Amino acid sequence: MLELMLCLLSLGFLEIALVGITHVLSLSWTRSGESLSQILTLTADGEDNRDVSLPAGVAGHVITLTEIDVTTIVSLWISADQDVTLIFNATDTVEITADNPLQWNSGNGLPITAIFPTVAVITGLEATNNNATTAATLKMRFLFDSTP
Repeated sequence: MLELMLCLLSLGFLEIALVGITHVLSLSWTRSGESLSQILTLTADGEDNRDVSLPAGVAGHVITLTEIDVTTIVSLWISADQDVTLIFNATDTVEITADNPLQWNSGNGLPITAIFPTVAVITGLEATNNNATTAATLKMRFLFDSTP
């Protein structure tokens, strides 16, 4: 069977596609005369990326997400330009401070349960813009293994 596949591949009748989605995180730290930096390349086969506009002062804006088993998350990035409160699956609350992203990846040593202590599978969230006068832009990037 392998010989047949190799023959078909060499004749152009068979294509093998390796699908991978890559997120690259660039981390840096500086102080006078000293700097540290690291680039992390994280790959998985599933992602759910959202940019959501939240009107000023709106509470409980419902956002439906792809079902994500939290144990399969490889990388997570959530940021907003205003303070927002997120409640995942009506149980786990995450506070996002304006211009201070929440970033997590599977190699940083912190368990995902520190962010999602009770949610096993994310299906959605409610977002509240805590600024009564200015609209918010919420950005979410989930990278996960869809077939663990």
